[in-house]
Amino acid sequence: MNKITYYSQQYGLNINVKKTKLMIISKKRITEEIVTHYNYLGAIIKARSTFNRMGAFFRSLNLSLDTKVRMLRYYVFSVLFYGVKSWTLKDICRKLEAFEMWLYRRILKIPWTDRVTNEEVLKRMNQTREVLITIKSRKLQFFGHIMQNESRYALLQAILQGNIFGKHGLERRRTWLKNLRIWFNTISVQLYRAAAEKIKIAMMIDNIRN
Repeated sequence: MNKITYYSQQYGLNINVKKTKLMIISKKRITEEIVTHYNYLGAIIKARSTFNRMGAFFRSLNLSLDTKVRMLRYYVFSVLFYGVKSWTLKDICRKLEAFEMWLYRRILKIPWTDRVTNEEVLKRMNQTREVLITIKSRKLQFFGHIMQNESRYALLQAILQGNIFGKHGLERRRTWLKNLRIWFNTISVQLYRAAAEKIKIAMMIDNIRN
């Protein structure tokens, strides 16, 4: 960290160490604050806050539903999806889907006491579930971008392919790549091959949306 700070200062850049967090990737002693995962729920909280601040807009009777959906994507989903391509998802998937339905129900002004199914909500919104689809698409697109640019992302490729040697902890957490293996029901080798070809990765992304 000291080296990064030193060389950054040579170019007029300052790093706030107090706000710096990192994941442990070494068995050596580290003095900075160490976290085991980044708080993705923070993205939901920020997106919910953005939606609430625009409550009058989404409750307006003078705006069409189509306009509200477009503004929802532009202002709320953009906050929710910030940095999404680097997420490692597990339990948060259900929370993301629940949040998406919460947004739609608020727009439609459906009280929580009304027993309206999610399918009916989507029908009234003339929408399909898109949060997880967008996340899957962006992660896959980012994976393809990494694997197709060896000169620029050689280190990331080595990490994803497990070519960084060293001891692992007893409890290995779900990896970033495992999300893709589960979603597409395939193995890592096949993912590497597909990601290396723009046409194949584009077809996989298209299949997600269809």
